[in-house]
Amino acid sequence: MLKVVGGASVSDLVIDAAERLPATAIPLIEATAAPADISLQVLSPPADTVPMANPMDALFATHSESSKPSLADDSSDEDLQARVHDLASPCTDYAISGYPEERKDPFDDVKPAEVVQRREVMSFGQARFWLMRHLVDDPNTFNCTGGMWLEGFIDVGRLGRAAEICAQRHEVFRTRFFEEPGRPDRPMQAIMSATRLRFEDRPVTDKSAALAGFQELERYLYDLDKGDVARIVHFHWSSTEHLLVIAYHHIIGDGTSYEILFNEIASIYAGQRLPAPPQYADYAIRQRRAYEDGEMSEDIAYWEAEFNTLPAVLPLLPLANISTRSKAVSWDYHSGFLRLPPMLAARIKGRSRKHKADAVHFYLAAFQVLLARLSGSSDIVIGVNDANRQTLQDLTTVGFFINLMPVRLAYSTNQTFSESINQARNKVREALLHSKVPFDVLLQHLNIPRASTHPPLFQAGFDYKQGQAEHGNIGAARMVGIQLSRSRTANDITLEVMDDPTRDPQIGIKLQTSLYAEEDVQPILQSYLNLLTTFSRNPALRAEEPRLFARSDVDHALQLGKGMPQSHINFVGDSLTFT
Repeated sequence: MLKVVGGASVSDLVIDAAERLPATAIPLIEATAAPADISLQVLSPPADTVPMANPMDALFATHSESSKPSLADDSSDEDLQARVHDLASPCTDYAISGYPEERKDPFDDVKPAEVVQRREVMSFGQARFWLMRHLVDDPNTFNCTGGMWLEGFIDVGRLGRAAEICAQRHEVFRTRFFEEPGRPDRPMQAIMSATRLRFEDRPVTDKSAALAGFQELERYLYDLDKGDVARIVHFHWSSTEHLLVIAYHHIIGDGTSYEILFNEIASIYAGQRLPAPPQYADYAIRQRRAYEDGEMSEDIAYWEAEFNTLPAVLPLLPLANISTRSKAVSWDYHSGFLRLPPMLAARIKGRSRKHKADAVHFYLAAFQVLLARLSGSSDIVIGVNDANRQTLQDLTTVGFFINLMPVRLAYSTNQTFSESINQARNKVREALLHSKVPFDVLLQHLNIPRASTHPPLFQAGFDYKQGQAEHGNIGAARMVGIQLSRSRTANDITLEVMDDPTRDPQIGIKLQTSLYAEEDVQPILQSYLNLLTTFSRNPALRAEEPRLFARSDVDHALQLGKGMPQSHINFVGDSLTFT
């Protein structure tokens, strides 16, 4: 766990874990035949690759129609060796008022060549998306679209075969989501024998046309009932200029899944042999069993103690274009991003080490100070994204693992930033120790009231991605940039930090459109940068001391008739305070 917080990449963790295993603990991979209805082609290594014997021998571990897929080879729990088909209903009520009880059989359109291999209850995270699809106005809200700008030669036919083989390996690309008649409280997933994903090759006139194609994919309407859950599209406008896009609905994947897919496509393209991957449905089974067997009881008790009194809703920040929350929450946002100067990034890492902390704790502490000073609140709850991949098996599984940890931080005008770092460090580490509880389960146990005007428990989010690669290659083609469009949230404000060790860190602020205007992003982003700069130089300063807004930013906002009344805004030296 500490290696993840400390900046180790997925590959680093896998290598470290593999090196710790004795040779006898590493199972041999046995080659098996592919299903008859799946066309596989053996890929020869490109000319600049050393040939390997039988590169596809171990690519699949498939199952006959009558066999049951096994759980993880490294599982030592005998209970996990039995397939579980009838699990208890999820603790969250996913029923939608007025939703018809009787539905058409979702598998009426299954073609003779397709076979339902197994049916399982969705994971808690998947069930959340299944429910929320009824509650958002824009069906594209949960689309995830990632593109890699590549330069260099690519064999398009070879890339297409690699992409389709990669999709067939992972059950999430062969999954249909449905509800059994009369059971809207028990959302299900069916694993099919073959994926419906087909590689798409699109010649375009130039880079701008490729970007337009990317934006088209952002708006694509996936059909979860039919197993239409993802697309892989290759745009190219010359033999050496490309945009490879992996797009999917959030119900089947997350950011780590995106990296796994890119790396696997590159490996298969190079003719490498890959072991059979672990499957997400098995994780969903383990997760639900852990809850039903009481394995999360101690973790739930921690969160109940942490929130024995519920926090107030985060007050609107001074730049908000409304004074009260009077309308339904929006799932759209304005955003702005910037790269940190190398010296600032180095100071942040150095200060973090001196506090026996990591950069993530520094960024989170500065975000807490920003929110506390802008909102006037001393009780700040921030929803921290947790990759939630707690085992070696999880690290190589394609699927939706992300969990939300509500980190509660106290603020005092007398505390130094050093104290803020220490608090953030301790709170995050405690939260990680109890992060097994799915967020939806937590909400039910805390009896959090729901409202249409704000998300439950917290209204500020923090997404820190450390070690996420912005580099790589497919054959002779080298990645020169990335294009990301993530699933949207209902948070008032979200801070994103992408800390790729090969580049300067990138920070971004996202503001909900129903509360803030587009021009509000830059002042808040600049205020956060001011805090990072000042505290990295002197963390002994009190949290209230550094300047937030420049005077010109405040004057401009007031001229627009926005924010708090003039009498509520005061400058003390270079600091902005509220009374």
